[in-house]
Amino acid sequence: MIGLRSSFSAGISDMNKRMHFYCTSLLCVLFILTFSHCSKLRVPASDGNITTFWPQYGRDAQRTHVSPEIVSPPLSLIWEYKTNAGIGQSIIAGDGVIYVATKDGVIIALDDSTGDKLGQRKRRVNRESTCALDQHHLIIARRYDSPTLLLHNLANNKIVWEDNAGYIASEPLLVRGRVIVTTLWNQTIAFDFLSGERIWSFQSNDKIYSSPVYAKGLIFFGCSDGKVRALDEKYGKLHWQYLTNSAVLATGAANENTLFIGSTDNTMYAFALESGFLNWAFPTKGKILHAPAVDEKNVIFGSNDHFLYCVDAVSGTEQWRFEAGSIISTSPLISGNVVYFGSLDRYLYAVDLRGGEELWKFKAKGRVRTDPIISNGILFVASEDKYVYAFQHGTIESDE
Repeated sequence: MIGLRSSFSAGISDMNKRMHFYCTSLLCVLFILTFSHCSKLRVPASDGNITTFWPQYGRDAQRTHVSPEIVSPPLSLIWEYKTNAGIGQSIIAGDGVIYVATKDGVIIALDDSTGDKLGQRKRRVNRESTCALDQHHLIIARRYDSPTLLLHNLANNKIVWEDNAGYIASEPLLVRGRVIVTTLWNQTIAFDFLSGERIWSFQSNDKIYSSPVYAKGLIFFGCSDGKVRALDEKYGKLHWQYLTNSAVLATGAANENTLFIGSTDNTMYAFALESGFLNWAFPTKGKILHAPAVDEKNVIFGSNDHFLYCVDAVSGTEQWRFEAGSIISTSPLISGNVVYFGSLDRYLYAVDLRGGEELWKFKAKGRVRTDPIISNGILFVASEDKYVYAFQHGTIESDE
C-alpha cells in the first residue's frame, strides 16, 4: 500500500509540474503577443500626394500656431476616438496620420480622415510623452524615466537612438537638422537629429517648462527663475536674457522681428529678436501659461483671467478681447480670419480674428486642454474625456 501511495503521489506531482509548465508557457506567449501589439508603431510611406501637415508643437520652429489651411465654421464632427487615458497638450500630423500622446505613456497613430487606429507605441512604464515628426521619424520626449529622448523609425518600428536627456516637460523643437529640448534638470540641449550626438548644452538656474522657439539663428525659452533667454543656435552660447517678475512657464512664439512670450506675472512681453530690447509689455489679470498665436499683425493669447486677447504685434495695443466661461487652457490656432481655442469650461471656441465675435463653439465632455490643430482640411482637438475629435465643414482651401 505504501508503494502504491508513493507511486500515485509521484504521478500527481509530475502532472502538476507539467500543468504548471504549460500554463507558464501560455502566459509567456500571451504576454509577448500583447506587448508586441502594444509596441508596434509602424506607418507605411504615403503616395506623396498629401502635403499639409503639423509636424511639431506650434506647427513651425517659430511656434506661430498659424495654419496655412482655411477651415471655416460652422463645423461638423466627422469622427471621434476614445483613448485609455488623458491626452497631452499637443497633437501632431503628417501624411494623412495624426499622432496623439496620452498620459499613460502611449503614442497612438490614427488615420486622419477616418479615425481608424494604425498603431501605437507604449513604454514599459506609464510615463507621459510628447512627440514631433520629420519624414518617417518620430522624436519622442518623455517627462520621467530613462531614456527620456529617442528617435523612432516609423518605417520599420525600430529605435534609431536614445538618450537620457533629463526629465522633459516641454515640447521638442526640430530645426536645421537638430533636436532641441529644454528639461526639468535646468538644461537646454541640442542633438543631431539622425545620430543623436549631443552638440551643445546650456545650464540655466532653475527648471524649464517652456518649449524652445527658433528664429533668426537664435533659440528662445522661458525659465522658472523668471528669465527669458536667447541662445545662439549653433553653439548654445547666451545671446541675451531678460528678467520678468515671476516664473516664465509658457512657450513663446516669434514672427519676423519679435519674440512674444507670457509670464506668470500676468504679462505678455514682446522682445526684439536680436537685441532683446523690450518693445512692449501687455498686462492681464491672470497668469499666462500657454503660447500665443502670432501672424504678421496680431498676437493672440489666453490668460487665467478667462479672456482671450488680440494685441497689435508692433504697438502692443489691444484690438479686442473675448471672455470665455473659464480659464483659457490651450494656445490659440489661427486659420484665415478664424481663431480656435479651448477652455476649462469644456468648450472649443471659434471667434472672428477681425473683431473677436463668437462664430461657433462645441462642448466636449471634458475640459479642453489639448491645442487644436488643422491638417489635411480637418480640425483636430482633444479633451479630458479621453476623446480625440475631428471636425470638417465650411470652406476648406489653402492660402499657400
